[in-house]
Amino acid sequence: RPKIMDSEQLKQKIEQTLSAFDGIERAVAPADLYEKLQKRLETQRKNVARIVPMSVVWRVAAAFVGVVVLNAAALFLYENRQDTEGSKTASKTIAAKAIATNYFANSTYNY
Repeated sequence: RPKIMDSEQLKQKIEQTLSAFDGIERAVAPADLYEKLQKRLETQRKNVARIVPMSVVWRVAAAFVGVVVLNAAALFLYENRQDTEGSKTASKTIAAKAIATNYFANSTYNY
């Protein structure tokens, strides 16, 4: 159970805490800190450019776009082919369903 302080003890504790902040000053950065940061960032940019050249990035992007275009074309052509072969597809679907129904109806295995 927490100990309950009276009003005077509480005020004394608050004063003690606030007096601990006396003498604290704002931190001052070294004069050349900004230049050091800029130099480090520039070095890191050069290192990244050495690891993955831009030509490789462009090639990967072009390959990705090519795959997306080919998939879109294949999907478009597949949908058009299904529309023209609608009656064939429907008859194949009906035949497949009939075979599946007949197969499972004649099964003697008790599930």
